[in-house]
Amino acid sequence: MSNKIRILSNGTAAGTKVFACNRENGIDVQIDGVTKIEILPVQPGDLVKVRLELLNVELDLMADLVE
Repeated sequence: MSNKIRILSNGTAAGTKVFACNRENGIDVQIDGVTKIEILPVQPGDLVKVRLELLNVELDLMADLVE
């Protein structure tokens, strides 16, 4: 299971890659289908927030139902 996201870029769209990183085994897996990366404004002391737009993504989601 991945527990980090890594974004590597040479400053161009073609040279930008997004990876799911697993700290347990050190294996990075490239995430295909990334069509947009948006880095939100950073406030001092805050986490860096990033929005990824993905195309043709297989999902397996689970959530709690709140009534």
